[in-house]
Amino acid sequence: MIRFITLFIGAFMAVMIGIQEIAPYFITDTEFPQNEIIISLGVAIGSLLVVILPRVSMVVFILISGYSAFQVQSGAEEDLYIYAIASLILTIMSYMSFLSLRRDKRRIKDDINTIDPYDA
Repeated sequence: MIRFITLFIGAFMAVMIGIQEIAPYFITDTEFPQNEIIISLGVAIGSLLVVILPRVSMVVFILISGYSAFQVQSGAEEDLYIYAIASLILTIMSYMSFLSLRRDKRRIKDDINTIDPYDA
């Protein structure tokens, strides 16, 4: 359940970043903001991976939050801190989904091991 919640929150965040930060550049002739494109693509990819590969999505979210914090420290826009904090929250949620997936695998393995083959 936590995997799908993380998927929907990450997808919502990626869409909102796209609408708020990137969409105005389609109307005008100015250059696309590279930071927001990288962050929104990373969040979208990480939120898609959280259902199947939560460890990989944790790495993606950590990289995105580190990239956002690095860009703010090097003089980029101040609102990138919000994306760094949101990526850290998504990292925690993907870790929780990793634990949930591991628990589900262990439960299924125990259920399979308790089946008696001589009952048939």
